[in-house]
Amino acid sequence: MSSDQPTRRIVTWNVHGSAKPDPGQLTEILTSFRPDIVCLQEIRYEQAHQMSHHLGFAHPFWMVKHNPYIGRPKLAEGLAIIATEEIEHGHWVKLSKFQPLFSYKRRIMQWATIPGSDGAPELTLINTHLSTDAKHIGHQVEVLIAAAPPNAVLAGDLNHAANSGTLRSLEAHGWRNLGSISPAHCVDFVLTPQSWRAASIPCEIPQADIKEVSDHTPVGMEVWPTSEHTSITTPGRSHSG
Repeated sequence: MSSDQPTRRIVTWNVHGSAKPDPGQLTEILTSFRPDIVCLQEIRYEQAHQMSHHLGFAHPFWMVKHNPYIGRPKLAEGLAIIATEEIEHGHWVKLSKFQPLFSYKRRIMQWATIPGSDGAPELTLINTHLSTDAKHIGHQVEVLIAAAPPNAVLAGDLNHAANSGTLRSLEAHGWRNLGSISPAHCVDFVLTPQSWRAASIPCEIPQADIKEVSDHTPVGMEVWPTSEHTSITTPGRSHSG
């Protein structure tokens, strides 16, 4: 990557929102990556807004994944994409089959196009949190691939390691893991399509500090388009599954 190449810095993190982590502590860790875009999993609506405010970002695009607390919507867990630029249109799809809203087994994906800013390129970004269940993961990956917008960067808690069948299926569709060699237990990724390049952003925060607020380590990637890349608008509809 040349020094004048416009890039976007993306961080994905499962923050285990039901454990009530301190949004200020979460934000302090994220700030060390100097992100342009953050994908969060297991995040509550108010937590996402607090973190976006602390980062000085625009309003988050948040979507509920599941809510086991009937009549208490503030306790719902979901996914969020937050960025320096406003996300005008967000989309989502339910990935799991036959799972009701109150079940933790319910899985979704969300995506949005992040507009270009200050020379940085526009990109379409998918955020997801896949299942560990071998009986359901195949269907979830099939739905994700079918619904994915063209040339989208894929980020999230995939719950499967780099050498898994899940990652191989995604790689067969064209996504690539261009980050540093991941530990065998790492299940969080930022995957790029063929039209983008990427490099890892080192995590400079001690693991002991991260473990105080989450059981996952944030993963950061700096991504930039190849010369052949052209922007493609996301589909103009949302899905409720």
